[in-house]
Amino acid sequence: MDIRKENQYNQSMGKYKILSTAAGVGSIITTKWGGFIMPLSINNWKFVEVVSNKIKEIQSQTLNIPKIQEECGVELIEDPRFVDFLNVKKRFTQLKCFVAIPHILLNSFNQIQRKGNPLYESIKARFGTELGEDMFYIPAINFPQWFISANSEIKPLNEWRKEWQIRKCNDGKMTYFVPPRDPNKKTYRKIKAEVLHDDVEYGLLKPVPLILICPNGHISDIPWYKFFCASLKHEKMDDDAGFELFGYDCEDCSCGGKHNIKWLNSRNQAESWGTLKCSKCGYSVSLAGIMNIKPYCRGERPWVNKDNAYERCLSTGQKTKMQVAMVTSNSIYYASGFSSLYIPKDFIPLKPGQLNDQARMVLSKVTEKYNTMVTRRPEMTQEEFWKKSIMLVMNLLRMQILTGSVV
Repeated sequence: MDIRKENQYNQSMGKYKILSTAAGVGSIITTKWGGFIMPLSINNWKFVEVVSNKIKEIQSQTLNIPKIQEECGVELIEDPRFVDFLNVKKRFTQLKCFVAIPHILLNSFNQIQRKGNPLYESIKARFGTELGEDMFYIPAINFPQWFISANSEIKPLNEWRKEWQIRKCNDGKMTYFVPPRDPNKKTYRKIKAEVLHDDVEYGLLKPVPLILICPNGHISDIPWYKFFCASLKHEKMDDDAGFELFGYDCEDCSCGGKHNIKWLNSRNQAESWGTLKCSKCGYSVSLAGIMNIKPYCRGERPWVNKDNAYERCLSTGQKTKMQVAMVTSNSIYYASGFSSLYIPKDFIPLKPGQLNDQARMVLSKVTEKYNTMVTRRPEMTQEEFWKKSIMLVMNLLRMQILTGSVV
């Protein structure tokens, strides 16, 4: 299936892989089109955001799970044992419940198939509104973020995006730039059923095969431009003490402006990573030994996808050194997770003095009535109000029994 538009840019994944060690937040997933993506943290998941905002609106210790599910169009899991465990073990003191990963299918065009989904149809029938596509998927980013074109140019993804727009590839529309497209590689195929001046389908960019990882869990792209500049100056990037590569101050190309770098593979040495060469000045550097560089870690967490995606990274009080790894390596991602044997709430015995859901609901309603009444009769204590309320309920029950209205 060819992916030609942004709404087709989806990768199917079983929810158990997402919850296991294979494809969780911060992992690198190989896609069907040959690229790599990284799932973002749950703070970026729309269905989690919607439920969190709803719980904040309620501002109550007693959650009506069925009502929240109905209003938000999500499936919630109520597991008080596991919630209590995480409250203590991980100090997730604001955790109330769990949100199930939505069940969704992709159609033959690789698009999200909302129609027919139980939650989608239920919300539409009750409220007349449609759940957006972002309520059914987990967002991800392209990672690594550096790509190589058909003519061997190597640039970060944001520069390829700019070039796509400047050269007005497919009229500069970014909806056709997925998966990341190569502005230098026109194919013989046409984009059908679209009115475009430039209706040629472009080939795909190739992601770089190497990244940097840190023992403290951080991950970064190799700053290839800075690596090229440092290599030209014969800097010792493999020094055991580490090297400040991310903050390296690059000089301009001798021909003016920035270097225009190309990644050239070596035909004579198949085991070599090749060379980087500037197409303007002609200078080149070998990639031999790149696996040995030890740049200082800048504490990058790309899965956070926000301005605070960086944090200070130290090991035994010193700057942490990163190491180069292949994108497809199994050593990149090790998930840290907790599991729980789910026991339905109704089967969990109550502790002494603990109220069940019905009792908590009655307590909440009586408390609300007392708060309303006390504004009119401030002299009445809460204990007196309780006694009066209980006597009223008992009298009503007696009347119903006498008239035979209680079944």
